[in-house]
Amino acid sequence: MAQRAAAAGLTPIEVMLKAMREHASKKEWAEAAKFAQMAAPYIHPRLQAIQHTGKEGGPIEVADMSRNDLARRILHMLRPEKA
Repeated sequence: MAQRAAAAGLTPIEVMLKAMREHASKKEWAEAAKFAQMAAPYIHPRLQAIQHTGKEGGPIEVADMSRNDLARRILHMLRPEKA
């Protein structure tokens, strides 16, 4: 059933996007916004929390370091990766 609906363009996301576009074309912004809000989770998933751990899953160890070492590490993290 799901495959037939998708082939016909009748998935929930397609219906919501079509309704959103129709209301937007008529400048019915409140209604368009409702459908956009319903469709958003299908297109823009929420970011997940990431847990950081130290070596081998242990706690993160914080060591004292000089200002120069700290600056060097920060610059290394901010430097764009080379392709």
